[in-house]
Amino acid sequence: MPRRRGAPRRQSPSHLSTIRPPCGDLQEYSGRVHLVPEPVMKMLATVADTADARAGNDGHCWRVATYVAALAHVLGLAPYQSALFADAARLHDLGAVDLPRDLLTKSDPLTEQEWALLRTHATRGADRLSLLPETRPLCAVVLHHHERVDGCGYPGRLTGEAIPLGAQVIAVADSFDAMTHAHSYKPADFIARSLETLARGAGTAWDPDIVATFVAEAVPHLLRSGTLMVSCDGSFDRSLGRL
Repeated sequence: MPRRRGAPRRQSPSHLSTIRPPCGDLQEYSGRVHLVPEPVMKMLATVADTADARAGNDGHCWRVATYVAALAHVLGLAPYQSALFADAARLHDLGAVDLPRDLLTKSDPLTEQEWALLRTHATRGADRLSLLPETRPLCAVVLHHHERVDGCGYPGRLTGEAIPLGAQVIAVADSFDAMTHAHSYKPADFIARSLETLARGAGTAWDPDIVATFVAEAVPHLLRSGTLMVSCDGSFDRSLGRL
């Protein structure tokens, strides 16, 4: 439900603890608070956008970052957390730029070897981010954004609260965007059906508190603000701008 003007800020579940900023000051640009300096973000976001385009999913990282920022807001997370999570979301598929295009766009089922290669994108992205001091705080979140709370994810098969909070937040937004956009291997799904899929996977694939907040609060917030971006053909409305 929308928060009334002047109402107290929503209290997050106990496991959404405050992250203390280890270094640096937050910066504001493009109307949003960021951890990564703008010149560095622009450089790396160009690479992430190239990976999206090669996969036939233009704008994916930008949309996921928009959803993560909204989710962090309704969860009532601290500014440093929100900035870190949104910046990590903007770059979460950075490592996919190193993978063959035919792998990213293959319409037939992947072989075991192809799946193994595809899963390396999380590690590759974290490795790239580790090279710059400005982006090192994002590494763990990017590395683990494909973990599942039941321990069946990758690369570390982490479970529950062992998964970095930012990675759990990105996992929900990333999955929703993947469901609501067409790919070479599947058509886009309806918003309501995608939300039902998230609800069914709460507690196994995704954190149930984060899913509940995304469904009940973040999606209505995105709809009201006109920033919920879904498409039947995977196209991206560039008039909305870039993070």
